[in-house]
Amino acid sequence: MVTSHHVPSTEWRLATLAGVTTLIHLLFITFTTFFLILTDTDVIKSPSSPPPSYPSHRIQLWATFLGLLSTTLAVIQYAPQLWTTFRAKTVGALSIPMMCIQTPGAILMVTSIAIRPGTNWTSWITYAAAGIMQGSLLVMCICWKIRQKRLDIDDFGRPLHSQHREATQIVAAAPSTNVAPATHSETTPLLGSGRGQTSSSATPATPATSNIKKTWKSFWKK
Repeated sequence: MVTSHHVPSTEWRLATLAGVTTLIHLLFITFTTFFLILTDTDVIKSPSSPPPSYPSHRIQLWATFLGLLSTTLAVIQYAPQLWTTFRAKTVGALSIPMMCIQTPGAILMVTSIAIRPGTNWTSWITYAAAGIMQGSLLVMCICWKIRQKRLDIDDFGRPLHSQHREATQIVAAAPSTNVAPATHSETTPLLGSGRGQTSSSATPATPATSNIKKTWKSFWKK
């Protein structure tokens, strides 16, 4: 049965699922972080007690978990794009100049965080993983760009000028098979205006032709 009800595509369902999952993940991370901070037991209970180390051990474990989770999500984010670009063997809609800016930017970001004293490695590992995968994507796109130039195709695999010219030359060199349209119709007069010529319905009738028609009409009326 044909229906006009809109059926969401696979991409739309996947995007919706990813959005809902991201929202749930954000709420869970926010709630857990505030819960650990507000219920931290390593607080000063008396003036004579030694000052506790901050952050506490469980907060450090939670921060390490968040760093590893962020790195895993960065890998999951870039892996489908790397696989799709590898299979397509074309650049597609990716911007090589943008990646040329972002890849060195990731290197500077990692370096600036890692050289700070007392910085945990989970603070910069996410940027390092994203920079490595983006650099791999940049190298792949440059290779595909060289391949496209050799095959004379654009970023989406469509043929460019040379193949278009060859196709045009082949069509131009092929013999014409067009048949001239017929000039006769039901309204074409039987008597032409001259030898070897055929008058069309749009050609005005000559005085001689009009006289002949009147003669035949008067004959049949008799």
